[in-house]
Amino acid sequence: MRGGQHLYIVQQHTTGAFKVGRSSKPERRLRDLQVGSPYRLKIILVVENMGWRERKVHDALKGYRSQGQMKGEWFIEPGLSSLP
Repeated sequence: MRGGQHLYIVQQHTTGAFKVGRSSKPERRLRDLQVGSPYRLKIILVVENMGWRERKVHDALKGYRSQGQMKGEWFIEPGLSSLP
């Protein structure tokens, strides 16, 4: 399955920025992300078997994309209240 079956949200402890992604093994993905992050990360949500919704969630959060050090699939903290 492309990208994994579970939808997850990982949040940066210091900045509050968060990432929405998909993985078959979210805990392993967290460890991989932590290696490249200057901030401590934590998983705040895993929704099993909903990884296919990742693109829809990203689209809903497009106005909250991070422009800082963590770009790409990272979003600023106020976007959490906009999650579908």
